[in-house]
Amino acid sequence: MPAVAEHEALVVIGAHDHGPPPKGMFSVAIRTEQSPDPGGRSLDAVHSAYDAVLDIHEERAKETGARWIPGWSEFEAVDLAALDRPREVNLFWYGTMTPRRGEIVGKVAKQIHIEGPTSFLGGEDKRRALLDSKIVLIVHAYDCPGPEPFRYAEAAACGALIVSEHSKDSTPWVAGEHLVEADPDHLGEACRAILEKWDQAKPMRLRALDLAVRKHRALHAAEVINTLLQERPCPV
Repeated sequence: MPAVAEHEALVVIGAHDHGPPPKGMFSVAIRTEQSPDPGGRSLDAVHSAYDAVLDIHEERAKETGARWIPGWSEFEAVDLAALDRPREVNLFWYGTMTPRRGEIVGKVAKQIHIEGPTSFLGGEDKRRALLDSKIVLIVHAYDCPGPEPFRYAEAAACGALIVSEHSKDSTPWVAGEHLVEADPDHLGEACRAILEKWDQAKPMRLRALDLAVRKHRALHAAEVINTLLQERPCPV
């Protein structure tokens, strides 16, 4: 397979939050947002501005003609020994704050202490936070109960246990096998029950870690992008 020259292509993650790509290079957008239109750039703008679009949501990919990638994590999976590492934070939450998230996280905070960033968290800072957390709480940004494969994979790859709201479809993540699901009003209770019997959570964390390793590695997205680069039309 021919190598791709440096700066020959531009890949933008979370394309709905960015402006149009510069001209003169093959551009690929990776859509990671949970809402059909989260208030950023519209679907039409994303698709018209880029040469190719990848999407972590299978249904949305089919509707828009994007190429589906089954969720992925920017982190390599941790060593199995990291599951037994000391974790100072019992419950951690992160994500773009929306009115809905603020209300639900506030309810949880009344039942159990919860920690989270006060500003955008990414890269190594996010990885360290997830590695130091026992439970990662997933709250949907909007009323639509879309899946959260991006955050599931990140948390599982760092050995944390996932507690999430119910989702419309989390395939291949299965509630009760890879994560714990609960109604918004009972998320705090679920987290407290897990922490009281923390040692019993290890089998679920192992299954989630295994799934993250097999199905949700950034390498898969890279392979898809490399294929797109080989398939792209030759420049005129």
